[in-house]
Amino acid sequence: MRIVKMTTLLFLSITMLLASLGMSVKGDTPTFGIIWIDTSNTDYNTSANAVEISDVDSQAPGNELIFTGWGWGTAEAYYNGTTWQSKFICNRSYEMWYDPALAVGDIDPDVEGNEIVEGLYELIVWTYDNTTGNWTNTTIWNPWSETYATVHDVKIGDFDPIHEGVELLVLTTGLYEFYKSQNGSWVKTEIIREIPVWDVYACDVGNFDPRFDGNEVIVFTAENITEFAWNGTEWYNETIVIPGYYIRSGRVSEINTTNNVSEIVCGNKYGYVMLVWWNGTEYEMEEIRIFEDMDTIYSVAVGDCWTGHAGNEIVVGGSTAARTMLVWEDNGTWQKQLIYENGSHYDVTDIEIGDFDLTHPGNEIIIAPSLLFELYENTPVNESTSPVFVFVPMIGIIPAVIWRLRQEWR
Repeated sequence: MRIVKMTTLLFLSITMLLASLGMSVKGDTPTFGIIWIDTSNTDYNTSANAVEISDVDSQAPGNELIFTGWGWGTAEAYYNGTTWQSKFICNRSYEMWYDPALAVGDIDPDVEGNEIVEGLYELIVWTYDNTTGNWTNTTIWNPWSETYATVHDVKIGDFDPIHEGVELLVLTTGLYEFYKSQNGSWVKTEIIREIPVWDVYACDVGNFDPRFDGNEVIVFTAENITEFAWNGTEWYNETIVIPGYYIRSGRVSEINTTNNVSEIVCGNKYGYVMLVWWNGTEYEMEEIRIFEDMDTIYSVAVGDCWTGHAGNEIVVGGSTAARTMLVWEDNGTWQKQLIYENGSHYDVTDIEIGDFDLTHPGNEIIIAPSLLFELYENTPVNESTSPVFVFVPMIGIIPAVIWRLRQEWR
C-alpha cells in the first residue's frame, strides 16, 4: 500500500512540475492558476478527502479550510499573507481508513461561532474555545453500535420549521435530524429509518420546492434522488428522478435566476451532470455530458468563481487523474472547460467554492483529491475573451511532495 502511494505521489509531483512550464488554453473560456497548499508545517497525519470553507479559528484571518480524511483527525489551513499555515485541531481516538463526512456551521447555540461536525463510525461535534484556543469534542451518536451503519454525509441547515435555528442532517442507511435542546442535550429525530435503495451517497438542504415553506432535504442514491419535506404534520417524501442514473454526488443551489427556487445539481457514474427543477407543475430534468469517457463524477459544487460570467457556475470532479471541470450556461447552451488534472489515480472526493485566499479577489475553488489544491481565476475574463496563455507556478510542490513521501514511508 505504501509503495503504491509513494509511486502515485512521485508521479503526481513530476506531472505538476511539467505543468509549471505553462499550458495553453484555447477558446472563450476563463483560465485558472493552481496552488498546491502545503500543509507539511504541522505534525498532523490526515489526508484531504472532505473540505469545508468557514471561519472556525478567531486567530486566523478570514475563512479557513477545514479538512479531514484517512488518518487521525481533522486539520485546518489558512493563508497568513505570506505562507500557508496549518494546524492539526481535532484528534480522533482511532485511525480512519475510510472517508469521513464533514460539515461546519453554528449548530451549538450554547457556544459562540461555528462548530465542526465529523462522522463515520461516530458522529462528533468539535467546539472551539476562543479563550484557551483548545478544541473539545462531544460524541452525540454512535450509529455503528446502534444500527451497524456508517455516516455517509452530514449537512447543517434550517430544514425543520418546528425547531428554531439550524439543524444537523445526518445520512446513514436512514436519515436523521439532530439539534441541541434548551436543556443542553442533543435531540435525535428519525426522518426515515431505512431508505429503500441499495446504496446512498450524499444529502443536501435547500429551497427547491415551492410547495413547502422554507428549505427541503434531498438525498442522492444509486437509484434515484428523493425529496424530504415537513408538510406541517409529518415528513413527506417523494422520488423525483426515475431509477437508473447511479447518482454519486449532488448539491442544491441557484443556477437559473429566472425562477424563485434553487435547482438540484447532481453527477452520476457515467460522466453526466443532471439539473432538476420544479417547473410549476412537476419536476423537470436536463442532462449535461461532462466526461466523454464516462468518468464518474464524485463531487459537485456550485458558486460564483468566474467574474466574466453572470451568476453561478458548476464545478465537478471526476475519478480519472483528478480531472476538474468548470460548467456554465451561455445563452441557453451549456459550456465546459477542463481547469485541472494530474497524473494521479486519486478521485476528487470533494469540491467547495468560497473566499478563503485574501490575495485574490472574489471566490476561489478548493479541490480535495487526497491533497489540497486551490484554483483561482488568473485574470477576470468574459465569454468573448480571445485565447490566452496561462503560466501555472508549481515548482514549490517538490519539497512538499518529498515530505509527503517521507510520511508515507513511516
